[in-house]
Amino acid sequence: MNVFIMDLDSAANKDFAKNTLKLKKIPNFKFFPYNFIDSEKLSKSIDFSSKYETEEILEDIGEKVPSRITHLSAETFDQALHDIPTQKQKYLIIYFYRGDDLPLFYKALSNHKLLNNKITFAAFLAPPDSVLQSFAIKSLPKVAGIFPKEDLSTQNFKLFTYVDRLEYSKLFHYLLQVSLIQ
Repeated sequence: MNVFIMDLDSAANKDFAKNTLKLKKIPNFKFFPYNFIDSEKLSKSIDFSSKYETEEILEDIGEKVPSRITHLSAETFDQALHDIPTQKQKYLIIYFYRGDDLPLFYKALSNHKLLNNKITFAAFLAPPDSVLQSFAIKSLPKVAGIFPKEDLSTQNFKLFTYVDRLEYSKLFHYLLQVSLIQ
């Protein structure tokens, strides 16, 4: 997901805003859930008027962000825990939560092209206590995960629990660093 701030300080920028981005008025806030250069996907962009409140904008965007998140349950957890790190050789990152919707930052992370080739993003709503204990999780929401190890002759994955603040930039940098180092 990208954020663009555009100054309409030249005829070329004004032409681009009007003809390519299809902006009808300025100032404007527009959300592009996909690559906005493609005309078919551009048609799925969303304009917000100045009447929108910040919370309404975030809620609308949250509903429109495409999600690459695998939803886990008590029945599917053990299989995912085994298959993703071992067979797919991908990191499995899980957002454990109760009651609330998945946050926008987690949906956005699941779409980041630097991460989604190496990481499977998952979410587990209302996980049983036994699952939380295996990651030493005492409160929710929390992010934890499994890293595949190269040496599959011993335990073939490493568990971790993310302990920093749950926000896009902090978790993104952590996952980027860990996925490149492991």
